[in-house]
Amino acid sequence: MDTMRQNLTDTIDFIQSIIKQMTRSLYMEVCVIDAHLYMLVDHAILYHIDLSNKIDPSLIVSYHNLSDDFSAIIEDNSIITTVTNKYLEIRSIELYNNKIYENNDIRSDPEFNKLINMKASDGASFYYINTNINITPFIPIFSGLPIVNKPDSVALELYDIGQHKILVHMIIYKAKLKKSYDLYYKILDVNRPMGRGYQWYD
Repeated sequence: MDTMRQNLTDTIDFIQSIIKQMTRSLYMEVCVIDAHLYMLVDHAILYHIDLSNKIDPSLIVSYHNLSDDFSAIIEDNSIITTVTNKYLEIRSIELYNNKIYENNDIRSDPEFNKLINMKASDGASFYYINTNINITPFIPIFSGLPIVNKPDSVALELYDIGQHKILVHMIIYKAKLKKSYDLYYKILDVNRPMGRGYQWYD
C-alpha cells in the first residue's frame, strides 16, 4: 500500500510540474482521465495535453488549484464533467466552424516573440493578425499566457465562430517535455459594431 501511495504521489508531482510549465494562474479546475490532462483556468482558458506513455492510463484524478497537500487530490465527478464537456465543446467548434487563419511557426514573427517575453510588470498587450477577410483579431498576450521557453515552438489557428467571436487555438511544443499541448480561448473580433477590445467567453 505504501508503494502504491508513493507511486501515485510521484505521478501527481509529475502532473503538477507539467501544469506549472503551462500556466501561472492560481485558480484552475484540473482532471486527468485516460492519460489526458484537461485544465480549465479562470473559467475561460482551456488546456489539454496527451500524457500517454507518461502516466498510468487507469489514473483518474481531479482537483481545484495546485496544491502540495496530497489530501487535496480528489476524484470529483463535477470537475471531470465540467472540464471534459468544455473540451468537447471546443473540439466541436473546430470541426464545424471556418478556420480563418493558420500559422505553423508563429515564433518566426519577431513581434510575437517580443510579446511572449514580456514581464508581468509590463501588463497585457495584443498580437495583431490581418486575416484579409474583414476579421481583425487582436489576440491578448500577457506574462504566462502562453508560457513559452526559447526552444519551444508555437502554432496558431483561429476560427470564426459567429457573433463576432473568434476561437484562438495555440499548439505549443515543449521541448523539455517532448510533448505538445493545446491552449484555447475565445475573443471578440475588434471589427464588431461596439468598437475595439476583447473579452473572455465561456
